Amino acid sequence: MALIKDQKTRYDIPHEEGQWIELRPLRNSDLIGIDDDDPYASMIATLEKIIVAWSYDEPVTPETVRLLDMRTTNWLGLVLKESMGDLTAKNGYTTSS
Repeated sequence: MALIKDQKTRYDIPHEEGQWIELRPLRNSDLIGIDDDDPYASMIATLEKIIVAWSYDEPVTPETVRLLDMRTTNWLGLVLKESMGDLTAKNGYTTSS
């Protein structure tokens, strides 16, 4: 479906037994204001928008998302990259020219 409403996916965090994070799909509007000159800041800004729940005791807020450790942030970056690749492949898109 092209419109994203209440979709979300739960991912088990591979390096933290019993912990999980739920993400909603990226929307076009999530990319507005992304700073291409700072990929890490862009990743954090994106995660602040798409993390909807997690198993940690603290609630999901932009502040707590910024407190995620580098290992988890990097893993989430891979999850996003893979999900975008899956979408690309399923829709017949290619990144090669």
